[in-house]
Amino acid sequence: SNAQLYDETYKQLYVNLFIFALVFLLITFFYYLGYKNERLGSRQLEELREVSLKQEFEARILKQKEAAAEEANKAKSRFLADMSHEIRTPINAILGLNEMVLREAGEPQIQAYARNIRASGRNLLQLINSILDFSKIEDRKMEIVPVEYGLGEMISYLVHSIQERARDKGLELLLEIDPELPARLYGDDARINQVIMNLLTNAVKYTPEGSVTLEIKAGERDGERVQLFVAVRDTGIGIRESDLPRLFESFARLDQEKNRHIEGTGLGMSITTSLLELMESKLDVESTYGKGSVFSFLLWQKVVDETPLGEYRVDAYQEEDEEQVEGMLLAPSARILVVDDTRMNLVVVTNLLKRTRIMMDTASSGEEAIARAGEQMYDMILLDQRMPGLDGTQTLHRIRALDGGKYRDTPVICLTADAIQGAKERLIAEGFTDYLSKPVDGKTLEQSLRTYLPKEKVLDEGVGLFYAMGDETICRQALEDYVFEAGQRLQLLRDCFAEKDREGYVIALHALQSESRLIGAEGLSSLAAELEGAVKGADDAAAESFHRRLMEAYEEMAFSIREYLDG
Repeated sequence: SNAQLYDETYKQLYVNLFIFALVFLLITFFYYLGYKNERLGSRQLEELREVSLKQEFEARILKQKEAAAEEANKAKSRFLADMSHEIRTPINAILGLNEMVLREAGEPQIQAYARNIRASGRNLLQLINSILDFSKIEDRKMEIVPVEYGLGEMISYLVHSIQERARDKGLELLLEIDPELPARLYGDDARINQVIMNLLTNAVKYTPEGSVTLEIKAGERDGERVQLFVAVRDTGIGIRESDLPRLFESFARLDQEKNRHIEGTGLGMSITTSLLELMESKLDVESTYGKGSVFSFLLWQKVVDETPLGEYRVDAYQEEDEEQVEGMLLAPSARILVVDDTRMNLVVVTNLLKRTRIMMDTASSGEEAIARAGEQMYDMILLDQRMPGLDGTQTLHRIRALDGGKYRDTPVICLTADAIQGAKERLIAEGFTDYLSKPVDGKTLEQSLRTYLPKEKVLDEGVGLFYAMGDETICRQALEDYVFEAGQRLQLLRDCFAEKDREGYVIALHALQSESRLIGAEGLSSLAAELEGAVKGADDAAAESFHRRLMEAYEEMAFSIREYLDG
């Protein structure tokens, strides 16, 4: 029985050992599984952490790249603004002084040289503008600004702009203009001009002989809109089929061996396609290598005037001859201030306005301009924007604040070489009256004076010549008679006003009104008409105010005309 007991004990022991070993193995197994899971979880957490760090790092790198790109873009814009200013400043001097040669040189050969200088200077400006336009398009700052325009005038501009280049190469310029086209349309004529001029310029460049044809015709109609079809055909060198995909690449020049002498930036076609895209159109190209090309596009425009254009004739829209000294603006009783830190720019502006007989003071810094404005009242100020020390905007604010705001309403025109998008809007928002981009030509300056000088101080000789049927002798005689009668009429006006002789006063005013208009003193004529209205309406307060202004303006005008005639 002891043996049996031991047997049972050993059996129980073996069972216990087996159970213990099984439990131990299970514990070990589950522990191992937990360990493995923990390692796997740790590894996954580590991987997640690494992914997170990587994403954070990539996001940081991307942000840095975006910041660098933005900074590079700003740097590019600053560079383009600086480049525009630095290049336009000497071109302003060259073209301005060259205009003096065109006006004053009598020798035909010198005139021919000057015209060539002007053409080359304008070509250089066109290259600069192409680079600036490309930058605007890249920065998505190019805008389409629709206005009402005359189709005949636009075609005339294109013809006059390209015909001399075509003639110089011995090319025939052909026009196929649809007489049924509406006379006046609504769209961005400046950009349409730019697109067509790019196509015409390229056609002339790449056509050694033969012809260049401009075709414009009416396409579909949709209510108040018409679809213009514009095509430029040439008999030039054409484009290889393999080169067509590269045609619209920026800075691309196709067939370089053959075209190595062709001038240009290689931006024209890229700018053209971008402008057409902005106007919801596209450029179509057909070309046969060695025979010529056709570039065309369709463009919707709103119709303003349904009157048919009719048979197009260049002479019907003849532009004024730029060399012809037309009826000039005279304003010898007006005084302006010209401010620029570059001496040559002051020389150019004062010489361009020399024939207007206007009184001009100059200043070469903002501080000097403020001092002069404090000492003397000016009718208008031409103010450069980029100057050392006080810039144009700072100078403007200081001048506007002088003596309780005496310059609050004085026209201040910004002269600047900055041609970057938004410059005009920004400067006008700062308080400038208007903006003129350098280089400024004499016509543009004189037009600015016509617009902003006090009307009673302006004598437009062109109007006087018109009424004298273009006869300068008759016009001069009219000016002499006007001055001769001024003394008596001034006294008559004073006496009638003092004696309250309304009838005599109105008769004298009416005569002054007519005579002033006949010699081109339209501002003085308008002032006399306003005074006549006040007298007839028995508005004594207004009549007294207008009377003082009229007497002062009439005396100044008569004195100025006498000086002009004696000079």
